[in-house]
Amino acid sequence: MSVFLQCCLVFLGGGIGSMLRFILGVYIQRQVSSTWPLATWTVNIVGSLIIGMLFGYMMDIGSKPDFVRLLLITGFCGGFTTFSAFSLENVLLLQEGHYSQFFLYAFSSIGLGLLAVYIGFKLFQI
Repeated sequence: MSVFLQCCLVFLGGGIGSMLRFILGVYIQRQVSSTWPLATWTVNIVGSLIIGMLFGYMMDIGSKPDFVRLLLITGFCGGFTTFSAFSLENVLLLQEGHYSQFFLYAFSSIGLGLLAVYIGFKLFQI
């Protein structure tokens, strides 16, 4: 597969993932008024579950087709989840003095993210 085609797959997956993250983020923020960054937290946990499921599926079928990895894992999941927003929101929580929310957000994001990847992997691994 050519580098150009690989780039196109990442671009397409990333664009779809980013748009879905934006739509879901707007929807969640309209539903909940809080200093808790629920939208980023949700997409990062869901994205972790999805990437675990995709990886488990790829392991289960015994091959790792490049187009699946590039389109869905690198592209979609990379565009859907967002570590940079997570980092910024943690700094803002600290600057605003919301220390308990900072600790809960940071540690639950990391812990649940790891757990979600593991669960997703196990769901699709036979």
